[in-house]
Amino acid sequence: MKIPKLFKKAAALVMAAVTVLSVLPATTAFAAGDIGTISFTHTYDSNGNAMRYNFSANIGGYTAGGTGNYKYRMYVDGETAFCIQPGVPLKTGNTLAKASSETWNALSANQKKAVGLALLYGYQGNRSNLTGSDDEKWLATQTLVWEFVTGCREATGSYKQTSTTVYSLHFGSNYANSGARAAYDQIVSLLGEHNTIPSGTPKYAALRSTVGSSFKGDASGSDKRYSFRLLAREPTDKVHLFEAAIDLLSYATYLKCEGKDYRAVNLLSLSGVYQPKKELSESKIPIALSTYLRENPQIKTVILHLDNDKTGRLCTAALKELLQKDYKIVDAPPPVGKDVNDFLMSYLGLARQNPARERPANKSQVEISDF
Repeated sequence: MKIPKLFKKAAALVMAAVTVLSVLPATTAFAAGDIGTISFTHTYDSNGNAMRYNFSANIGGYTAGGTGNYKYRMYVDGETAFCIQPGVPLKTGNTLAKASSETWNALSANQKKAVGLALLYGYQGNRSNLTGSDDEKWLATQTLVWEFVTGCREATGSYKQTSTTVYSLHFGSNYANSGARAAYDQIVSLLGEHNTIPSGTPKYAALRSTVGSSFKGDASGSDKRYSFRLLAREPTDKVHLFEAAIDLLSYATYLKCEGKDYRAVNLLSLSGVYQPKKELSESKIPIALSTYLRENPQIKTVILHLDNDKTGRLCTAALKELLQKDYKIVDAPPPVGKDVNDFLMSYLGLARQNPARERPANKSQVEISDF
């Protein structure tokens, strides 16, 4: 079972899959008694340079690190893994019994949760939004895992660092590993916001003309991280994505007309879309979507209802490229018209002020049930 993404999966993995040799496999959950094989590779920064330990430290009776020693990345059965006992000697080819770690069991419930959050905001759940190479993102996450399990970082509250012992293993004047440190700082910032209680103040408001003008925009002070949304009453593992609030509301109206409960699904708008980069893999996930996915780790499927114009199709292609590794992506553009509001107008048989917006389509080509 893949765990990529987010806290619920990460936490389930953490609870079920740590080992006697104190390794946390990050992408697979195991049954008790299963055997896995450990392997290692060098780690490299964004410039292709091998990363090294900055310093050494005695932690729990073991010597971790060593100035100038290569930093290795760990795998279990070929899947990314994280160590939870720094300094314990392991070699490629060592085997381990999964779901039987005394080290993991000895951690407090808060420490276990904090490790899950490190995975959530780090390599497992958020790597597409972190800077640096894949190895730098992994090292940033590994550093925080070690900080939590060794007590070098508080496991509650704002998750403040209490000791630089683990931090100094990887970051310092001998070997800065600056790319990994930048990713580490990003994760720390997200951890600091995790327990922030919402203020109850409005976060976002969309403005649209109602008198025939094409005017549209966001109200002053709007935070696009919290764009317009209608969330399901009960937890669900799918989210429907729209370019604008009017498209979202049009889809909710369509569901209601079909006798379906629009509060049974998650509906999220992006507050507009952007022109992706020429290389789609270099594009960024819209902040409204990345924020939502980070805060809703149960999501497995993203259903795209973006516009039928050039920008909408390009954004759909970009999101497929960026998300397909961690999510099931369904492309479900409006079967008629430029956007979902056009489709709703056609569905209701209402006249349009600008008929040119509708893209020709005959009913035999429109699979409403797929939309």
